[in-house]
Amino acid sequence: MNTYDALKQELIQAGEAFKALFEKAETFSGISGNFFQNWKNTLEIIQRQIAEDLVRVAVVGPIKSGKSTFVNALFRDDYLKRGAGVITSIVTRIRCGESLKASICFKSWDEVNRDIEQGLSLFPAWKPESEDFRFDIRKSIHRDMLEKILESLTADQLITNDTRNITSVLLSSYLSGFDRVKDIIGPDQVIKIHEHEDFHKHRNYTGDEILAVYIKDIQLEIHSDVLDRSIEIADCQGSDSPNPLHLAMIQDYLSVTHFIVYVVSSRTGLRQADIRFLTMIRDMGIMDNMLFVVNCDFSEHESFDDFSRLIAKIRSELALIIPNPDVFTLSALYNLFGARKKSQGETSLTRKDLVRLEQWEAELSFTELSNRETERFESFLHGKLTRERYFLLLGNHVERLSLVANGLAQWAGMNKDLLSRDSDSAGEIIRNIKKNQEKTTKVSNMIRSTLDGAVKTVSGNVKGVVDTFFDERNGDIISGITSFISRYDPSYESYFENGAIPGLNHNLFMVYQDFKNALDNYITESITPKIVGFVRRQDETILEDLDQMTRPYSSMVEDALMEYGQAMAQFGIGIEMPARERVSTIPDLETLKSMVNLKYQPASKMMNYSTMVRVEALVRFGFYNLISFVKKVFKKKAIDKKSDQIQALKDGLDRMKKETMENVLSHFKSYRENIKFQYFYKLTDAVANAFYDLHTAHFHAYVTDLDTLATLIREKKLDKDTVMAELSAMETRMSDLKEKIKRIREKITLI
Repeated sequence: MNTYDALKQELIQAGEAFKALFEKAETFSGISGNFFQNWKNTLEIIQRQIAEDLVRVAVVGPIKSGKSTFVNALFRDDYLKRGAGVITSIVTRIRCGESLKASICFKSWDEVNRDIEQGLSLFPAWKPESEDFRFDIRKSIHRDMLEKILESLTADQLITNDTRNITSVLLSSYLSGFDRVKDIIGPDQVIKIHEHEDFHKHRNYTGDEILAVYIKDIQLEIHSDVLDRSIEIADCQGSDSPNPLHLAMIQDYLSVTHFIVYVVSSRTGLRQADIRFLTMIRDMGIMDNMLFVVNCDFSEHESFDDFSRLIAKIRSELALIIPNPDVFTLSALYNLFGARKKSQGETSLTRKDLVRLEQWEAELSFTELSNRETERFESFLHGKLTRERYFLLLGNHVERLSLVANGLAQWAGMNKDLLSRDSDSAGEIIRNIKKNQEKTTKVSNMIRSTLDGAVKTVSGNVKGVVDTFFDERNGDIISGITSFISRYDPSYESYFENGAIPGLNHNLFMVYQDFKNALDNYITESITPKIVGFVRRQDETILEDLDQMTRPYSSMVEDALMEYGQAMAQFGIGIEMPARERVSTIPDLETLKSMVNLKYQPASKMMNYSTMVRVEALVRFGFYNLISFVKKVFKKKAIDKKSDQIQALKDGLDRMKKETMENVLSHFKSYRENIKFQYFYKLTDAVANAFYDLHTAHFHAYVTDLDTLATLIREKKLDKDTVMAELSAMETRMSDLKEKIKRIREKITLI
């Protein structure tokens, strides 16, 4: 699988060889380095892109489907903690490298304190000292206050929908883990490295919920050649996690991923949560590059026939969402145990695991299927990651490097030819070249002018489309959210247990907690996927529009080059012209965005509306305005008190919904403007510049300056014989480099 890495290294070496030639040419020719600057810039871009080219593969699926085990099996050993659970989940990125290395990125103190403040706002015991009060966990008095608040929580505040309340777990984890991380975290993000024998210490964070909350990102480097080093495998959180932020983090990674592996457990089959998540992926527009792994637990199935029927059922259910899904059936745990036994011996497994492996090996119908499907899966994945993605990335690099090679060879060969002629013949050639340069300059200016106009047109189109998409009345996004808020109507009876009537302030907070959680889930499951899908469609539209507007200039560029070549042929100078298809290559969007560091706001930012909702003031306002109302019912019977409190809760929720609605509208208005000006407009400029460079780069390579070198020799500033000898040596070196590029191109076609 290291073909890609090897080819990248060959391209990097070729680039370094070109740089050395430029430096040599500047030394012997006396020509300013500015003359070679365009070619140098091209080489720097190629090398930066080669270094940054990364193919991302996301491994997703529900909790306990075996994702971590599957990733471990893929890398042939236990690198990830298996069965880490819900709360401790975080996107863990893995790449092959030189050694074992875990890079753990911690949140800053500001990020930690913002998390805690936002969580505290959902509990009635939280009463900030003033509106500008800022919680700081580093202060002992604030930690004491947080501890008292957590101790005051009732059972119904600690349990939400039959699971531990996410907010209470988050706050208690921050408090419990403080002493263990206080010397690590700083005012800015801190990256802690665990290498070699300390590598597995990263599990102390991912496997412990009181430390995992302090983690922002984890990247593992594994000493292995199983995958190319330009492939990143991400073990994502469970897609059915009760924490909406987990789903938002998955969406953030999926928005930049190139390929998705969805893991389904054979114990559960396809569930409603899977259908929801797959529908979300479809709405994001990223389902094309996706395959499914049914992770088989051999011990769960009575017979192979029953198992086969289950697989057929899963296939048919998947086909309802995605036509002709690519499905592979294998046992990740069986593969992992087998790989460890093969590479490290039986002692690498516990006695229990060794017995399980021996039992499975006796189930030939299961193991033979798993072995066949594992081989088929790895072959399929290799094809997807190399023949498709790699071919595109490397192909673009090779063609641009080939352009530099042809340009430099052209410069050396024509200067050599020119210096061998008499002054009259040389002067005529130079005058002819200048005439052609005027024509190419005219074409270049026309392309630039057209692109400048195209940018204005495309940006105007983008503005209209974005404004319509986020329109409060007619757009799906804002109208969907406002409709959800308006229609939200909880069961108020559920806030009263066994006839007890808790305090109104307490129940108002409980109502808001449930409301916010429901809205967060709606945004992550229904709104964010639509926005991601919309952005991807607009990306392609921008690329296609600018391509269509500049496509006619491909012919103009080729015609100008052909005319130049014919003019040179009259003087007996042969020029190798570029092929038409190489002139019209379309830039790769992901590579381009990476080069200009362009990203739109992540999915996790979608939920920032809640930081704007003044919950404390809101609930106090609702509470104090309802005191007189509640006093009137104190002498009523319990059943009447309950009825009146339900009405009070409804009134309080109405106030919450109104406040939330206003802040949601403000939040998404800001998001709309940000995505227009900071993302789409900048992307349009970047794509336009890429097309301009793509077309005009050929002019610089093939229509070169011959006047400077001849003038320097005529003015006796350079020795003609020395320059001729150096140009001959350069031609020989360039011939070797061009042959090397040709071999690289041939290797790519064989991938």
